[in-house]
Amino acid sequence: MANNIPAGQEYYFRPYRWVILVAIALIQFTTNFANIQISALAGNIIEAMNLTTAQFGAVASCSFLGGAIFGFICGNLGDRYGIKKVIALTGVLSIVGAIIRVFSQNFVTLFIGMFLIGVVMAALNANSAKIIARWFHPKQMGLIMSIYVALSTVGAVVALSSTPILMAGGMDIRGIFIIGLVTVIIAVIVWVILAREKPEGYPEETEVKSAAGYIKDVIGHKHLWLNSIAMFLMMGAFISCSTYMVVGTVTYKGLTEIQAGAFSSISAIVAVPLMIIVPAIITKTGKIKGGTCLILAVGAILVSLAWSRPNFTVPVMAVMIIGISLIGNGIPLMKQFPAYLPGIPQDSIGTAGGLQSTFQNLGAFLVPSYILGAIVGANIYIIFFGITIVVLIAALIMLFVPNINIKNPDAPDAQAAEE
Repeated sequence: MANNIPAGQEYYFRPYRWVILVAIALIQFTTNFANIQISALAGNIIEAMNLTTAQFGAVASCSFLGGAIFGFICGNLGDRYGIKKVIALTGVLSIVGAIIRVFSQNFVTLFIGMFLIGVVMAALNANSAKIIARWFHPKQMGLIMSIYVALSTVGAVVALSSTPILMAGGMDIRGIFIIGLVTVIIAVIVWVILAREKPEGYPEETEVKSAAGYIKDVIGHKHLWLNSIAMFLMMGAFISCSTYMVVGTVTYKGLTEIQAGAFSSISAIVAVPLMIIVPAIITKTGKIKGGTCLILAVGAILVSLAWSRPNFTVPVMAVMIIGISLIGNGIPLMKQFPAYLPGIPQDSIGTAGGLQSTFQNLGAFLVPSYILGAIVGANIYIIFFGITIVVLIAALIMLFVPNINIKNPDAPDAQAAEE
């Protein structure tokens, strides 16, 4: 194996890279687990804290709002002061948020707690491309990013499946929130103890810039803006699928709430292996832009075709699940672009990832409720056709972004883009 390592790139293959993957995967899993616990407790929390539907919706989605507010800031701070410090500090804030949530008894305190839990999610999401690009060879980027992104879905699935069991066993809301708190504490402690800034032998930065210097490196990069706008649309559409899946299938497709919940859970479970396998295959081909556009277009069309069928049979459900999963596959693929787009300096990747992260979280927060939700109004039936249009627009925008050919960085398309 050692004989196959390119000279001067030994730092990409340090065994400690797997420890770093475990550390970021643990934060990704536990914070999403804690965040989604509230969705599984929807009816209980609304009743216990006397929340309106709008208030509960705000609480359930405010972690995305935190990501939108702090994503760019955390990416910039990661470039300026170091990723380990930024994630450790935001991890402490998230622990404080989880503690507040345990003792919350009304909308305001619950909102504050959930908002703070999302801060470390924003910091990790903003700096994930830089972390992985530092510790793993570019040819491994697709697989590792896919594993990292998939862990958020795994955390959500575990939260949705375990919470009803705990409630049935007699545990109350506070007890379930304590479990979420403990998991976040463990993840932050592991990060503080085990995380390292960069592997041994990684090229040193020639200079430490001011915060404005890192911003200047990326703010005028038109292809990063296009990628970020596409991420805004794609992430918003993907979250819209899960937001309206249960109510849509119950209202218009004849499923019971139990069947709709099971269908939603199966969709999430299927998405996990596909989110690892498909992006890894596309990355291996070296044509990431084309692969991203293709799976987004195919996923959008499959969702629209399945939703248009009058009878929601098992084969139709399977097509729907595959379509939604393919849309989700765009996340790990598009998150690679800040690390490898021509013209973005290596020491400014965190700021670039922060800009993309801001748009990603804004899309997750705005598109389901304030864009698609506002357009369709009470007619939720047409929401999935709206999702199709949004995803196709994202795929179209990505056509104007240069390919990041990780398989062969010296390919003509990469060179032309850099020029």
